[in-house]
Amino acid sequence: MRVATGVVMVFVLCGLCMAEYSEKQQAALNDVATKCKKKLDLPEDSDIPKAVQYGDFAENGDLKKQNGKLTPFTRKIQADYNDFQKETITMNADICKKELDIPAESKIQQMAMYGDLSRDDKKSKQYYSCMMLKMGFMEQDGAINGPEIVEFMAPQYDRNAVTTVVDTCKSPEGKLIQDKAYAFAHFCCQADYNDSQKETINKYSDICKKELDFPEDSKILQMAMYGDLSLNDDKSKQFYACMLMKMGFVEQDGTINGQEIVEFMAPQFDREAVASAVETCKNPEGELVNDKIYAFGQCFFTKKTFEI
Repeated sequence: MRVATGVVMVFVLCGLCMAEYSEKQQAALNDVATKCKKKLDLPEDSDIPKAVQYGDFAENGDLKKQNGKLTPFTRKIQADYNDFQKETITMNADICKKELDIPAESKIQQMAMYGDLSRDDKKSKQYYSCMMLKMGFMEQDGAINGPEIVEFMAPQYDRNAVTTVVDTCKSPEGKLIQDKAYAFAHFCCQADYNDSQKETINKYSDICKKELDFPEDSKILQMAMYGDLSLNDDKSKQFYACMLMKMGFVEQDGTINGQEIVEFMAPQFDREAVASAVETCKNPEGELVNDKIYAFGQCFFTKKTFEI
């Protein structure tokens, strides 16, 4: 079976937020990172330790970011394509690169496989559509053949999650077929909060930062929004608690208001998937309320089956 790299990489992005390190592990990692940065004369704010911690060994040594967040590209440690899928991807990638006169050493295949669609020029879009057409994942008129995609991905990834993504993205817009191919993959990769959600989050973040005396340029909000809860000191936990309480997601005693979370997320993300994650994580443990809220956040971003 042939495969379209421009499509299959989308489904690695669904539900692949890896389980977070424990507090003890994180403390040990931070200690080693501090010593190494000092020894190597790296800036204190270098992203290299964080990149390595989450499996990003990019040539530039820097943390791959997309819209200011950790991308699923850096989260692919615990799941990957199986050997058959990789062989099929590579076979068709070689054919498409040859047909389009793309250099054999081009990294477009590796980038697209794991959700990096930063190459959006005409030839790159032609590559995405070439792969999709050869697989039979897309017709000449741009129609998406969802069942073909699901069957290819199902041996390695959750069938229901793949089906959900295909259904969400099955009507891509674009004048040319390569535009539709790019739109299909790009739309599925770029799940994000909508403008209204971002406005609400930013409003309460500003309030909480001010109340807790956080620097205005602190990145704690951008990290937390997308599941990076590596900041786990007392003050950071106070920030998470402040945010969730002001948004009505948590009561003063740490009780989770699941319905409030679902209603807030539903306009942009799958309602049932959000509800399932909330239900799984609704009874967090912790000595203090802030610990419970932090535990809930860790659980939610680990157990969710949808991409943010």
